[in-house]
Amino acid sequence: MRILVIEDDYAHFHTIKMALKYALDKDVAVDNALKLNDAISFMKDKDYDLIISDLFLPYSSTLMNTIENVIDNKRSATVIFCSAMNISKSDLEHIESKKWIFFPKNDRFPENLKNMVKEKFFV
Repeated sequence: MRILVIEDDYAHFHTIKMALKYALDKDVAVDNALKLNDAISFMKDKDYDLIISDLFLPYSSTLMNTIENVIDNKRSATVIFCSAMNISKSDLEHIESKKWIFFPKNDRFPENLKNMVKEKFFV
C-alpha cells in the first residue's frame, strides 16, 4: 500500500502515522511532503492508494488551492483532508458537496482516521 501524507507539523504527522499503524495493523512506510509543491511532485512520480492532506500548507495560497491541487493530481488515490484550524462553513459545505472526506484534527481525529482507513481498505 502506497501512502502520501501531506503535513508540515511533525506532531500531526506522527499522530497520522500511529493511526495508520493501528488501522493497518502494522508499521507502514509513508512518503511525507511538507509543502504543496513537494506533494505535487510526489503525486506525479508515484501512484498512491491513500493521500492524507492537511488543508493549510506552506506556499499554498488558500485552502481551496490546496484541495484543487491535491484532487487534480491524486490519480486513483483515496484522499482524506484534515485540519487543526477552523474552516469556514462555506468551505466545509463545498467539501461535503463534493463527497470529499474531511476530519478536523481534534481529540477524535486519530480514531476517526483509523476507522475511515479500515472502512475504505478492509471492508
